[in-house]
Amino acid sequence: MKRKALRIMAGLIAGKRIAITLANSDHAAADVRVLYDSEENVIKDTYPIYHKQ
Repeated sequence: MKRKALRIMAGLIAGKRIAITLANSDHAAADVRVLYDSEENVIKDTYPIYHKQ
């Protein structure tokens, strides 16, 4: 059985926001892309906020 790998890529966009991509090595599986807003301390995507402390 082939092991699947997950790559994490991040890049700074628009000042305080960081774009994070979780890329699956299995091309049949979807990648996950989210935005982390360091000013508000939240993780966002096209849906509502996932985490806030």
